[in-house]
Amino acid sequence: MWIEFQGLDSLFFRDAKPFGKGSEFKASSVFPPLPSVLRGALRTSYFAENMHEFKHAGEPGKDITEGICVHSIFLKTSSDVLLPLPLNFCVSDNEDVKLAYAMKPALNPTISSHPLSHILKSEQPNTEVAPIDALIPLQEFSAYLSGQSRPYSYVNLSEITTRELKTGIAMDYGTGTAQEHMLYKTEFVRPSDIEGNQVSMIAKVSEIPNMPKEGSVRLGGEGKLAHFKSHDDKDFISALLPKPQQLGKFFSVTLLSPAIFKSGWLPRFLDSSFEGQIGSLKIRLIAAAVGRPVSISGFDMQRRRPKDLYYAAPSGSVYYFQTLAGNTEDAIKHFHLQGISEECKTECYGMAVLGGVNIW
Repeated sequence: MWIEFQGLDSLFFRDAKPFGKGSEFKASSVFPPLPSVLRGALRTSYFAENMHEFKHAGEPGKDITEGICVHSIFLKTSSDVLLPLPLNFCVSDNEDVKLAYAMKPALNPTISSHPLSHILKSEQPNTEVAPIDALIPLQEFSAYLSGQSRPYSYVNLSEITTRELKTGIAMDYGTGTAQEHMLYKTEFVRPSDIEGNQVSMIAKVSEIPNMPKEGSVRLGGEGKLAHFKSHDDKDFISALLPKPQQLGKFFSVTLLSPAIFKSGWLPRFLDSSFEGQIGSLKIRLIAAAVGRPVSISGFDMQRRRPKDLYYAAPSGSVYYFQTLAGNTEDAIKHFHLQGISEECKTECYGMAVLGGVNIW
């Protein structure tokens, strides 16, 4: 099902950078948050409504909230559902024209340190790297997946959110007084556009037993209140990412949420020659557009200690594959709307989607 979250106040989702007194006294906020953040909020909300189940929290086979998966998080305005702009896009360098262009794989020059057989090139002159916070409307994204070669519209995250800095001071809980030299700043995000229209988060979530269709949940740092309501699956999924009717010799895999691979940016099913086997399908990685790694961790409430820190390929990363042999139906079963993360599988990282590819 799809669950829509609408903050009733500014929200704080802290990043993984160090935060302490001295030179690093500002805590930055990421938005939208990682899927594990909403998963934790939903689990907390479930136990708040079903306290008799709380004694089973964290028990394998007895904690029914362990099966909750937040597969992907998008932003929803009054007119659009917005997804991360894939990292294989470049944008016009004309500030008055907000257009993005999908780059195409082209054969790697003979003399190059690039390990893959293809590099990404743009057909358009006068372009530059897309902003890291760029978002693409749902309909535009669907057209991109179908392989249409045309300009696409996009928006920047800064156009639909407002950043607010708040100053605080650490307290000495023994004396109840403020500690000296312990000022800090936290960055909150208010999801609304310049006209004041609310921006909500919409997440694809596995079915949750006995979960109310509508209610309140606390999100992020300081436990700010948010309203949630569930939508019928068909309201969004039918228009969102339809299953490909067929795949050609080349296809792309785009990450809708960060994916943790044991070999860094590269999935483990690929060998040193960038070839791999998925069922009966043999494929080769020919090109990729992968952003800077995202730090993923958290706090283990059962063990009362921080979780392991992982570095993940970010949302919007794109992998281009060439089919060498076999049935492309295996690619659809393995990649399309499937979590391909190799770590934190219970938290459903690495939601991917298939798309068509145009080659130079």
